[in-house]
Amino acid sequence: MKSQLLLLLMVLTFGITSKAQTLSEVLNNTETPIFYYGIDFTKARLMGDPNANPRDIVERQFAGINALIINEYKKYDVAKAFRRTELANDLSFTDKRNEKADPDQLLSTKSEDFDRLSEKDIQTLISGFNGGSKTGTGLVFVVEGMSKTKKHCRFG
Repeated sequence: MKSQLLLLLMVLTFGITSKAQTLSEVLNNTETPIFYYGIDFTKARLMGDPNANPRDIVERQFAGINALIINEYKKYDVAKAFRRTELANDLSFTDKRNEKADPDQLLSTKSEDFDRLSEKDIQTLISGFNGGSKTGTGLVFVVEGMSKTKKHCRFG
């Protein structure tokens, strides 16, 4: 079974090496700043929407969703969810990754695609993140499945 952390998010510590932390460790250590990268859709699959335009979703909507979370911070209060008054953020890295998502792989008719990523798949994806000179804990949400019919999104 995936850990609670991997069901909701992946967290890495900036520096030369990265390490996943448990959700409890992140929430309970309010002294360590959290740096928000946004939502990674590179492995996402969309089910139940055969008329969707996957190219438009990749080229425009992924970045729009990430911007929405930042611009409507009172509605989507990520900082509060992680017991912080504020989160520094930089969506540029995640937006660049999302632009490279393959539109031909986005739509799916298989229900098992909603929950298909292993812990190793997610760790491999997260290992590609580079925090640069930032200090603290990095936060990125990894979407693996979106169901229009169920109106539900699965984070890996």
